[in-house]
Amino acid sequence: MKRKGGSFLLWGSLLVSPIAGARDYDHQRLLYRLGEDGTEIPVETAADWRIRRAAILMGMEAAMGTLPERGQLPAFDLEVLEVVKAEGFVRQTVRFVAEEGDRVPAYLYLPGAGDPNAGVPRRAAILALHPTSPLGKGVVDGQSERPNRAYARELAERGYVVLAPDYPPFGDYKGYDFEKDRYA
Repeated sequence: MKRKGGSFLLWGSLLVSPIAGARDYDHQRLLYRLGEDGTEIPVETAADWRIRRAAILMGMEAAMGTLPERGQLPAFDLEVLEVVKAEGFVRQTVRFVAEEGDRVPAYLYLPGAGDPNAGVPRRAAILALHPTSPLGKGVVDGQSERPNRAYARELAERGYVVLAPDYPPFGDYKGYDFEKDRYA
């Protein structure tokens, strides 16, 4: 297991942040922010949302690590491996570059005929994450013995663009070598 120093500094900085920490919020309720004295203030303006968003990102980064700088992201590179037509949508099996040397396997659901050149208006998109299962993204596609988990497919049927990636070492990400990646 790799270990990196500085964990004390990370947690210490979270405790003295000028923004109310993510640990102070009810994560089920997004439309309020905390004032300097800890009172709840409804999110009603763009400025309120910027404060609340900063607290959300702080909590996310505490759990997942610091987000990369946007200018350092790799060029968009999507490889389509398979196209399956279904009732009301097309499901593409894809791989995309997340970082150098890492292509993430995923299902991409496109409403309608799935032709990206058909002049379809922009639509809402959803990231559909799977539970712990060897099937990975197949669970949210309805390939498990529990049909009530097929929410990626259901959202595509309702007209949403949906991306359902595999998480290592599940689905097509099986065999992922955690010892060779750059993460702790």
